[in-house]
Amino acid sequence: MIPPLDILIIEDNPGDADLIQDLVADNPTRIFRFTHVTRLSDAIKHLKMNSTDLILLDLGLPDSNGIETVWKIRETVPQVPIVVLTGYDDEETGRSAVKAGAQDYLVKGKVSGELLTRIIVYAVERHQYQNSLRESEQFLRCAMDALAAHIAILDPIGKILSVNAAWLTFARDNGANREDGFIGLNYLDACERASGSDSHIALDFANGIRAVIKGEKDFLNWSTPAIVPTRNAGSMLA
Repeated sequence: MIPPLDILIIEDNPGDADLIQDLVADNPTRIFRFTHVTRLSDAIKHLKMNSTDLILLDLGLPDSNGIETVWKIRETVPQVPIVVLTGYDDEETGRSAVKAGAQDYLVKGKVSGELLTRIIVYAVERHQYQNSLRESEQFLRCAMDALAAHIAILDPIGKILSVNAAWLTFARDNGANREDGFIGLNYLDACERASGSDSHIALDFANGIRAVIKGEKDFLNWSTPAIVPTRNAGSMLA
């Protein structure tokens, strides 16, 4: 059985809050448990003491108005999805609400029960997926940083997407340092521009990686130490 979703309605009009609940009351696939508050201050108190799966937020409250309301909720519970449901039928307001951290923006009187149910479920599922993705990224980062090997992950054109702690330490120990951790730098282009006594090694490495990317080779068997800027070629990744 699918567990019910706990929804916090922050709406100063009791009639609108009742209508929201009535719209999804007969949904055969999901059960919703609603809590209703009329003020932002009451919502913040509730959120600090109780968990919730999603917030349905009106932008016009007695103690808060406009996009600032979204910011205040987001500051209190940064990991809870917010769907703005308001009477402001304005595209710019909708974009601002999403930019402020809302998952979606709906206009009162223009939402069916089926649409509202779909938006709620999708927002919760998307939020859960984003959390899972964040946890996976954190696990990958920890796993990479725990390895002594120097690891750099590149995109198909050679830009650095991620490097591990050992790679950064090795690069810095050999005279290269960037505040951005080399993220976004085209590593292969940098290898090809290298000068100094090791430039031919860097060029061979870049050519080998490009051959793998193009499918000309299945893998690159490389026994030379990782290619990073040395004190003799310190401009390579500058």
